[in-house]
Amino acid sequence: MSAKSSQESHLGSTLKAKISVKSRNFLPVLIVVLVWAALYLPKLRTVPGWYGDETMTFVVSCDLFKGSAVNFSLWNTFWHPHYPYQQLYSWICGMFGFLGGGDIVAGRFLNTLLALAGALFLWFLGRDALGRMSALFGALIFLSYYQSIIHFRMCYAHNAAGIGILVMTLFLMRSACWKNSLYAGCGLGFAAGAHPIFSYAAIAAFVCRFNRPRSWAPLFLPAFLIVASSLFLSYLRFGDWLFEDLKALAGSFSSTSATYGGGRQALFNFLNFVFQDWFHLGALLGLLLSLCRRFIPVAVVAGTCLILLTKNRANLTVFYYQAVIVLPVLCLCWARIYNFFSGLGWKVGGKNPAWLLWGIPMFCLWINLGKIFSGTMVPLNQYWVTQSPAEVEEAARWINERTSPQDTVAANNNIAWLLKAKTVWYPQMITWYGLPTQDLYNKRERFRYDASLENVKYAVVGDIDKRWTFGEQNASVIVQKFQQEQWPVVWQGPNYMILLNPRNDEKQKQ
Repeated sequence: MSAKSSQESHLGSTLKAKISVKSRNFLPVLIVVLVWAALYLPKLRTVPGWYGDETMTFVVSCDLFKGSAVNFSLWNTFWHPHYPYQQLYSWICGMFGFLGGGDIVAGRFLNTLLALAGALFLWFLGRDALGRMSALFGALIFLSYYQSIIHFRMCYAHNAAGIGILVMTLFLMRSACWKNSLYAGCGLGFAAGAHPIFSYAAIAAFVCRFNRPRSWAPLFLPAFLIVASSLFLSYLRFGDWLFEDLKALAGSFSSTSATYGGGRQALFNFLNFVFQDWFHLGALLGLLLSLCRRFIPVAVVAGTCLILLTKNRANLTVFYYQAVIVLPVLCLCWARIYNFFSGLGWKVGGKNPAWLLWGIPMFCLWINLGKIFSGTMVPLNQYWVTQSPAEVEEAARWINERTSPQDTVAANNNIAWLLKAKTVWYPQMITWYGLPTQDLYNKRERFRYDASLENVKYAVVGDIDKRWTFGEQNASVIVQKFQQEQWPVVWQGPNYMILLNPRNDEKQKQ
């Protein structure tokens, strides 16, 4: 063979090797993107239905991007128990809302991008520690699990916190050098820019690195700077209100912990959470399999977050969105299961038993695709979710045709984001009258404008108001006013009705 042909043969084999490596890296990414697009983009605007905490997050985020630190009729420090979601996530969500013309689908699209980012992080950052197939398996479990699909289709700060904690965990699995610690710290910092319960993960990070003091600065500095910036901006704008809200936030946390997580109740909460379905039982197995030197950060982060979450909340199995902060790390636990079985020497039918696990994400993909297109993809708290987005939009159009930005309307969050008038949420209205409810402050100086029922042009009563709001403390005051003053119903649908303030009716007659 001539030197020239030998050289050409070598170049050909090198080129084939490079193409093979690129295809091995490109194919998993393509699979992840296709699965994400199939499960997270169709019917994004209305599946699942809108939920109060989500719509509140979207409205507050849009106002923040416009430069207003508000929560409907109240000023907002971003540290009160009713909106402790942080300014970094809120500002980004508001930017997407602005770019999307104020439509909630834009905020939801941001959160689907967070899901895609989480899956890609699981693949790119997890393959060295767990193996290529294990990392891909974990990414597909994450994308196809129905709680992931539901919550990453909605505007929740918890989603961003979950992705940040995932990144932190993936870098904690690597050597404790300055660079890896800083990357882990950036993940923790991103979580801190979303929700104060990033602190659960911060505790876990300290446990993982307590014997590595040199890694503390890069690991915790990003989160410290983000939290300090948020506190500074709030104090600069609101002064001592910040300290009042921090005290209220701490009190809310301690009271729920005492109520839901004391003594045996904490153990019951934990067991109830992990036994709720196949996913969490499998994640618990993966957590236990991670109790080894190589994977210990996965076990520590997942275990710490689960214990602290379930100690503080007994209703996570229904109102799951708070648990989303640990959901991506639980998918790391599933990746560890695949890693464990693929390392076994024995075979089933001539193949490693790990291949059987691929049936799980494939089955979930098939089932959940059907639910999305049939409209049956609903959260476990569906009773409190908007029952008919189309009806809400119809009611909003009716109000917008008869109001201006100078008018005020009493309305819940799920329709308020669609209205051009100023809105007052009923719990805020109750505190306007000096009555306590839901730990909101009953101080007039906290209000941006008159939040009395007498001042509104219309009052909207929706499904969430009938099923929850009017059962809250002192809400009977509002209902009594409707009845005593005989507010007429001027629009009605199956779940919503619009009442006209009789004072405005008298003005129209005059």
